[in-house]
Amino acid sequence: MPVGGRLRRYVEGLLLSILGFVVVFSFLSPLRGTSLSETRRMQTEYNKGIAAGRNLESASVVEAPPWPKVFCMINTIPKNHNTRVVAVQDTWANHCDQHVFTTTAPPPPTTKKKTRAERKDPKEKVPPFWVFDFSSPANKSIPNDSREWLWDRLRAAFKKVHQEKLGDFDWFFKADDDTFAIMENMKEFLAKLDPNHPYFVISRHWLLEKGRDPNQIYGSGGAGYILSREAVKRFISIMPNATECRTTSYKHEDTEIGECLRNANVTFVDAVDGSNRHSMLPIDIADLLTPFVNGPNLQWAQETSIIPLDKGDSCCSPGMITTHYVKPQEMYAYYFLTYKLKIAKNPATGH
Repeated sequence: MPVGGRLRRYVEGLLLSILGFVVVFSFLSPLRGTSLSETRRMQTEYNKGIAAGRNLESASVVEAPPWPKVFCMINTIPKNHNTRVVAVQDTWANHCDQHVFTTTAPPPPTTKKKTRAERKDPKEKVPPFWVFDFSSPANKSIPNDSREWLWDRLRAAFKKVHQEKLGDFDWFFKADDDTFAIMENMKEFLAKLDPNHPYFVISRHWLLEKGRDPNQIYGSGGAGYILSREAVKRFISIMPNATECRTTSYKHEDTEIGECLRNANVTFVDAVDGSNRHSMLPIDIADLLTPFVNGPNLQWAQETSIIPLDKGDSCCSPGMITTHYVKPQEMYAYYFLTYKLKIAKNPATGH
């Protein structure tokens, strides 16, 4: 391709990326200008119940439902330790009550890039990792970070959750290392549900996989999915049952956990608001909001989504919880737009 053509394509790509940030900006506003310490203060205050006396029309006390505690598991692989893991650790992961990265090998200490917290304080802990390696001499043809082990790794992770974390948290959130999450919105959504009931909060999709049940439903792994404490218990209970839950390796963990939980009589909850706008997005929100750009995953997402996934402003809830396929540099931009950007008000109008 001539140099002029490459330059033109580069400039066009750069402009589309900038446009995406501008379009996304309007949706990442509820917590804008809010620091991590401030959001934690908000949670404490929310748990105590918000005094309606702050509303000048009432002096009575309104008991707000307590914000639940959420444990986050972010799935990754070694080649992403110095990029995606650092970006997630620097941004939304610290808004979880506790989090861990599930991977196939620990990062070498001498080559791992420092996170923002480590750069400020060398004594700060490195990102926490759980390592699950299913490679063996009998499986040399399949690398340990292959997608073929995703289902094995997920089951191992939830077994560890059940053994070590179940009593300390209400909900358990699985995400990918290119998922961006707004944990405060997640907690507000989950506060309406009892974690002692079997709930699976997801972006629901038809499986549409050749040879599989055409009526099978699953939750997009990229959008992330959330299990209540009781759902984790039922998952562990049904896991050894080969007729109800796959016990062999498979490349798609999200399809299989959906089938296991359906057979365990877990209730699937759509992550949508009162207007059926999606809160957990299987693709990047920029692809949904920008009217004249159709990303590579848009067709798949719209064809399989059980609740219609519209293009434009009606696609997404203002209380968005997650979005997917987010590059590391976009992770920082989304985080800044959500939590740190302040909008000046016109002193004449107050807006």
